Amino acid sequence: MIFKPLDSLAKIVAGQSPESSTYNSTGQGLPFFQGKADFQDMYPTVRMWCTSLKRKEAEPDDILISVRAPVGAVNICNQKSIIGRGLASIRPTSELDGKFLYYYLKANERQIDALGTGSTFKAITQVTLKKIEIPVPPLDDQIRIAHLLGKVEGLIAQRKQHLQQLDDLLKSVFLEMFGDPVRNEKGWEKKPIGAFANVGTGSTPSRQKIAEYYGGSIPWVKTTEVQNCDIFRTEEHITERALCETNCSLYPIGTILLAMYGQGRTRGQVGYLRIDAATNQACAAILPSKHNEVFIFQQLRFLYDSIRALGRGGNQENLNLSLVRGIELLLPPKDIQDRFATIIEKIESIKSRYQQSLIDLEALYGALSQQAFKGELDLSRVPQVVQQPRREQSK
Repeated sequence: MIFKPLDSLAKIVAGQSPESSTYNSTGQGLPFFQGKADFQDMYPTVRMWCTSLKRKEAEPDDILISVRAPVGAVNICNQKSIIGRGLASIRPTSELDGKFLYYYLKANERQIDALGTGSTFKAITQVTLKKIEIPVPPLDDQIRIAHLLGKVEGLIAQRKQHLQQLDDLLKSVFLEMFGDPVRNEKGWEKKPIGAFANVGTGSTPSRQKIAEYYGGSIPWVKTTEVQNCDIFRTEEHITERALCETNCSLYPIGTILLAMYGQGRTRGQVGYLRIDAATNQACAAILPSKHNEVFIFQQLRFLYDSIRALGRGGNQENLNLSLVRGIELLLPPKDIQDRFATIIEKIESIKSRYQQSLIDLEALYGALSQQAFKGELDLSRVPQVVQQPRREQSK
């Protein structure tokens, strides 16, 4: 496989920031893209326009790359636009297929991010960007590779859409049976969690005792694994000794975990234990008494935004056990809860199949990408694709 520096295969245009007085949200001028915040799965979304005459432009089919924190993310420009200094546009020559370049850069986002410099605000310089080595197989092979990866990416997007539709179905079933849990228009009995469930937490065994406390047989859940889903496995395991010598507790199948704090959207998310497991101290473990655990879990999922709003603290708003115990939930009769849980289990069964399919497709995509960009992929059975000409650019 031949590799060449990017600047020998494409024109690179560094963005710049026009005067803020030329920005608008009313569609005057050209679309203005400033950074990764404007990116979607493949094409950016327009949030701002700009009328400045002093500007840097991207053309349709240019590759847009984020050059300031975060570094390395890519999208394909789908219209003539102005780019800010957080972006650069890459305009491939006739030697390089644009979609092939897009998929290669996307597959190497982490490596490109590692090229960024700066202690407080990471960025990649134009000099460094121009030196990135790009594989250059024959043009027909580039087009085939881009076509193949695009097909798999389309299947991945389809699976994600199916999963979202099933989540929407879960919500609609809940609303139809119980109404909105905040407004409680159906007048169900409501009680705080602490009135009908035991609520506990866990701890993080000392990392100074790796050999004694870690690598055992007991699953140990961190809040990064509490993602509004069932929990069948964990990244880490602890030992019996850790369970005895620390504040960790072993919680049974059916325990509901609620993330009390964590990065990003973590706080307020819930997990449903499908295994016996311990947790760290950032998780609240909820064990309902005389109520259906699946019903309670799904209701907490529904209340995500309301639960997050309860957080308190300075720079990082947190929940605590007292706040968790005070969360009020609907408590309709147990037989209705059970009927709801039966419906949900059937939907979750379908979801689990789609989730496994998604995992398999993502693994396939990764393997194909790796092989393709090393020149190890057999393309003989990939049909030849007619190359689409670049969209006409403005003079």
